[in-house]
Amino acid sequence: MSVVSVWEIAIKAGSGKLGLPRPVRDLIPEQMEVNRFDLLPLDMAAALQVADLPPVHRDPFDRLLLAQSQVAGMPMLTSDRVIRRYPGAILA
Repeated sequence: MSVVSVWEIAIKAGSGKLGLPRPVRDLIPEQMEVNRFDLLPLDMAAALQVADLPPVHRDPFDRLLLAQSQVAGMPMLTSDRVIRRYPGAILA
């Protein structure tokens, strides 16, 4: 799981846009352990990769997630039809 996703969930939960059954501080680590997810940190290479993405998608979180998946050589799992317009290995 990308640290970018954790950041986005924390922001949306804190703003009231995302209802969670428990505080995000407790829920995310618990669910990562239950689902055996590793944390994919954000590094400079992924942040810089955003500059090479065509301006297809405007959401900064989604753009950063895509750049991160490209740099890590990992497919991105998404149902977002706009993200799927980018070339590369994107699963839906």
